[in-house]
Amino acid sequence: MEVLGTRTWLDGFSRFSVSLCIYLRHLMTEAKTASPQESAVHSIAWFHQLGGEPSPSDHPLVKSTLAGAQRLLVHQTTKKEPITVSQLEQLVASKAESMAFLCNIRSVVICLLAFAAFLRFNELVRSDVKIENDMLKLFIQSSKTDQYRDGTWIVVASSRKATCPVAMMNRYLDRAGLSCDSPLFCQLSKTKCGYKPRSKGLSYSRLRELVLEAFKDIFPDISAIGTHSLRSGGATAAANAGVPDRLFKRHGRWASESAKDGDVQDSLSSRLSVSKALGI
Repeated sequence: MEVLGTRTWLDGFSRFSVSLCIYLRHLMTEAKTASPQESAVHSIAWFHQLGGEPSPSDHPLVKSTLAGAQRLLVHQTTKKEPITVSQLEQLVASKAESMAFLCNIRSVVICLLAFAAFLRFNELVRSDVKIENDMLKLFIQSSKTDQYRDGTWIVVASSRKATCPVAMMNRYLDRAGLSCDSPLFCQLSKTKCGYKPRSKGLSYSRLRELVLEAFKDIFPDISAIGTHSLRSGGATAAANAGVPDRLFKRHGRWASESAKDGDVQDSLSSRLSVSKALGI
């Protein structure tokens, strides 16, 4: 009886697995991504785990069906193009005559700082800054890669060039009448005397608008860039300049090597060096 009961249970388990595969196949005909199939499999596995029973999602047939859906419904990821140093130089040069306006200084500072410190959006709007001698210290209070929320300090050196983020930050703070303890990038109110900072911070959509507006006359295809183009641009410039990998990864705060490599676009000369080193 015990053997018969075990066989009957196994037959039921296999039938449930086949039914689950048919359900996943049905979802695949209507879904544009593999997310519905993944949600169904994980939900069933969680439900059986709560009951202390083996899950039909562990059946090889179910795993193969899910893997097939993931392969068929995958979409090519189109990443934004990185901003280059020359494009930043063009930005600063184009805004030179209009730097009297606080709104233009703010846009330039956002671009330079995000490029130099490899900043994400949430790190840019939730950071504290200190300026000491020829160095800018940026304290990032929270980040998606900071699991314990301890915060981290990022340092940016002064370059004494027109694109120096330290000098431009000093100029921005003086022009806005802000201190290092004030929220850095906030909304502006237009007055008779110019622009006045408000206490409300910038939203992601507004920050993206500022970045696209700043580069609209510089970048050939403005739809090919976004806020992350500044972070990937700084990472690309550092990698192609030969910055040691350990310092490079620490400055960018990546959670993994694959995430770091995804933000870097190797220069043509670096890619050609591989075949040149072959000696043929």
